[in-house]
Amino acid sequence: MRHTVCGTICINLACVVILGGCRSHNAEAEAAKMRHEAEHAALDAKQKMGEADRLQAKADKVKETASSSEGTAKSNTDAQSAAAKCQENMSRIDGAKEQWALEYKKPNGSTVTWQNLLDPENSSNSGTGYLKKEPSCPGGGTYSISAIGTNPECSVHGKLR
Repeated sequence: MRHTVCGTICINLACVVILGGCRSHNAEAEAAKMRHEAEHAALDAKQKMGEADRLQAKADKVKETASSSEGTAKSNTDAQSAAAKCQENMSRIDGAKEQWALEYKKPNGSTVTWQNLLDPENSSNSGTGYLKKEPSCPGGGTYSISAIGTNPECSVHGKLR
């Protein structure tokens, strides 16, 4: 590509200035060469900025992916922790049921209520029984006590394992 009349030629970003001829044109050619070099410097800077922008976008995407992965991992850990706490709560409910059934000589299949586990003497003193209070599922589920001899169940995490 020819940039000026005085002979500055650009071949694949490698520039050549053809000097020669009369002395009056040499000054013009030198000025054209300087302008041409300035154009290339600007072009190189623009290309480097474009590359920097692409690299920054790539770095941002990697960060976003890593952050998303952390969020997913944290979410999975939170869900596992909630499920473990829920299983622990159901185990406490099952233990309270067994204690109540032993003390009151209740056979398998007997119906048990929260009232039986929290205040078996009907003293209006909730928390004096086998459980101090009705446990709550950390995943937002509700517990079904189930009959004596069957495992409690959570609406979110399923049956006691």
